[in-house]
Amino acid sequence: MFENENFLLKNAEAARIYERFCKGLPIVDYHCHLKSYEIYKNVKFRNITELWLSKDHYKWRLMRANGIDEARITGSASEKEKFFAWAETIERCPGNPLYHWTHMELSEFFDITLPLNSKNAPLIWEKVNQQLGNQGLGARDFISKSNVISIATTDHPLSHLEYHKKIAASDFGVQVIPTFRMDNVLRVEKTSWFDEISASYQRNFSYLEEYLLFIKERIDFFDHLGCRSTDLGMGTLDWTPIQTEPENTFSQIRKGGKVSKLEMADLKTFILIELLGYISEKDWVFQLHFGAVGSVNEESKERLGLGKGFDTVTEQGNVSAPLLFLFNQLDRRKSLPKTILYNIDGAKNVVTESVMACFQNNEEAVRGKMQHGPAWWFQDTLRGNQRQLEDLAEQGILMNFIGMTTDSRSFLSYVRHDYFRRLLCSLLGTWIEAGEMPKDDDLIQRFIEDVCYKNALNYFKLEGRK
Repeated sequence: MFENENFLLKNAEAARIYERFCKGLPIVDYHCHLKSYEIYKNVKFRNITELWLSKDHYKWRLMRANGIDEARITGSASEKEKFFAWAETIERCPGNPLYHWTHMELSEFFDITLPLNSKNAPLIWEKVNQQLGNQGLGARDFISKSNVISIATTDHPLSHLEYHKKIAASDFGVQVIPTFRMDNVLRVEKTSWFDEISASYQRNFSYLEEYLLFIKERIDFFDHLGCRSTDLGMGTLDWTPIQTEPENTFSQIRKGGKVSKLEMADLKTFILIELLGYISEKDWVFQLHFGAVGSVNEESKERLGLGKGFDTVTEQGNVSAPLLFLFNQLDRRKSLPKTILYNIDGAKNVVTESVMACFQNNEEAVRGKMQHGPAWWFQDTLRGNQRQLEDLAEQGILMNFIGMTTDSRSFLSYVRHDYFRRLLCSLLGTWIEAGEMPKDDDLIQRFIEDVCYKNALNYFKLEGRK
C-alpha cells in the first residue's frame, strides 16, 4: 500500500528533492517520551500489541470512537483480540494521520505493504510477530534502523538518571540525554510533591529561597549528564504582573495555611521567572507546550486512571498577553533562554509567531532563537504540518526551523520524521514549480538538511552519535 515512493510528494520536483536530498537523512529527536531504561536494556516486545497498543492513547481514542469495548483497548482481552480490534478500527480511518503512520510503520520496520484491515489482520499478526520476541527486533534496533543520532528523553525532575549514566557508559552509538520536566516544580500547592522530595532527598523547605536552591541543584545535576533543555506543559497561560509577596506565600503554604488564587499564581510566576533565568545561564532551551488538558472525562479517569486518552484542546483565550509579560520580564534581565513554543491550536499560529518575532534579537547571534515548535499532538496531521510550515514561512524564516520531533512513547514513531519530510519536500517542490523559489540545488540541499537535522543539532548544541 505505502510502497509508493511518491507518497505525499505532490509533484515531480518534490519527488526529486526527496530522493536526492532528503531520503534517509539522520534524525535528531530533541523531545520524546521514550524510557531510558528501555533503551539501555534494548527491551524486546512479545508481539505487535505490546509494541503498538500498550501505551498509545492516540490509538485508544480511535478504538473507542469505533465502538470497541474497553476490554479490547486497555482491558483484559487477549493481545491478539486487541490487535484485531485495532485492525477493525484503522481500516475505517483514511484521512487520519494514524492511518498513514500505521502503514508507514508496517512498511518501514517489518517490510509489510498490505493494508491493515480485518481481512489481512491474521497474516500481518503472524508476519510481524515472527520479527519480534526475545530473539527479534528490540528498542535499539528500531532506533538504529531509523538513523537516529540523538535522543532527548523527558524526565522527572527528581530522577537519579541512572539509565542515562549507563547508556553513556555503554557501546550504544546514539547520544541519549535527559530533559528536565518542570511541571511538578511549579505544583507548590501539592503536599505530595514535597513529600516526594523528602522521601527521595531528605530535604524540607520552610522558605522559598531554600526551595529554589534545591531546584537549581537538580538543574545542575541534569546539566552534568548532558541535559540541554527544560520542558513545561500548561493548559492555559495566565502570567501577569506580580502583585503579592511570593516569599510570604510560599512560607504560608509550607505551614499549611491558606492562600488566595492570586497569591498562588504570583508565586508560580515568580518561581518560573527565577528558574528560567538560571536555565538561560546554562544555555538550555525552554520548551513550552500549551493549550492541552488531560483526562477530562471524570468517570473514565476514576475507572481507568490518568493518561488513557481522554485529552482535549482547551480554550486558550489571549495567549499573547501572558507570553509578552513573561518574555519581557526575562528579556529585561538579559535572561531569556532559547525558547520553543508549541501551540496546540493551529488558529494560534500567527499569534505565536508574531510574539516570537518580537524577541529574536540576541547577542549570541542564534538563528531562530525563538522557535515555533513542530505541529504538536492534535495538530500533528497532514494539514496541521502543512499549515505550520506555511505560517512559519510567511511570518519568519522557515530555513531556520529546527524541524520535527516525535514527542512519542513509541519506538516506531520515527516514521513521523519521514512523514514531515515528505510534506516539507512537497512544499518546496510546489514553490519551485510555481516560480516562488529558485531551482538551486545548492540552496535546496542546505534548506532540507538544515531543517531536517542540522538546525536542531546546532540549536541544542548536541553531539549526535557518540
